[in-house]
Amino acid sequence: MELFSFYNVENLFLPDPKPKHKLDPTISGLRNWDEKKYQNKLFKISHVFQLMKEENGVLPFMIGLSEVSGRKVLEDLVKMEPFNSQYGIVHYNSMDERNVDVALLYDMNKIEVIDSQTITFFFEIIKKHRKLRHN
Repeated sequence: MELFSFYNVENLFLPDPKPKHKLDPTISGLRNWDEKKYQNKLFKISHVFQLMKEENGVLPFMIGLSEVSGRKVLEDLVKMEPFNSQYGIVHYNSMDERNVDVALLYDMNKIEVIDSQTITFFFEIIKKHRKLRHN
């Protein structure tokens, strides 16, 4: 059996540095996002995949992730059980205003990434004005 998965990890950000003032805005936009909360989130995400492995006997060979904040969080994740540094990372910084990215993790024993590139789409909103006629 081969599995593929996609997981919106919902704001997987590095811990914020300590603010100088209590009301200073945070980099992540999250409240009190510290090392302990970050490690807990990593544990919960990795635990989901551990449960998948226990239920199916294998981990997904490819894992799409959304709402990650850079490569470092992905590196921290793949070091953990059940990935054990056996997963590679495809990641590009996005142009999203919140600085959240998407990424792909892949089992390096099953997949070799030869090349990757971003594909960017720009959407343009065209406003059409309708004239209403009254008789």
